[in-house]
Amino acid sequence: MMDYLTHVLILLFLAVMPISEVRGALPYGVLIAGFHPVLAFILSVGGNIAIIYPLLYLLGWVEKFLFKTSKKNFSSKIRVKIAFLYVNFTSKIRKKVNPYVDRYGVVGLVLYTLIPLPFTGAWTASVAAHLLGMKRNTAFMAVALGVIFAGLIMLAMIFLGFSIKPFL
Repeated sequence: MMDYLTHVLILLFLAVMPISEVRGALPYGVLIAGFHPVLAFILSVGGNIAIIYPLLYLLGWVEKFLFKTSKKNFSSKIRVKIAFLYVNFTSKIRKKVNPYVDRYGVVGLVLYTLIPLPFTGAWTASVAAHLLGMKRNTAFMAVALGVIFAGLIMLAMIFLGFSIKPFL
């Protein structure tokens, strides 16, 4: 029983992490933990979707805090560096995602999220939605839909026999 619980916790951990997300959690659940594909799909997609709304709220708070503290004359060098890193990071994401959203709107955010490549998942899409000024509920629905489709793509890749060994 403990082994099963350990696999569930690892799968959920992989689902919420920005590097692996559903693209790492689902193959882990099916291929390594030996879960039924439907259970692995529900856990990995659910875990990945669970991080979206907290991210959208946290990004707004972090941005307000960084702008407020960077305007003060007494802000430390560390805060200024953090603000600089944040602006640099977010501008890269904006450049990467903006063509999709400009061309296709909310559907563009769904498409961007579902692409089964590194750094195109819920974390990056949530940051992009925040940066592009999307409403939280709209952004949540678009990113969640993208995560569901990404999970379906990964499930199809697993059933079609795509190997993850070359990537390990």
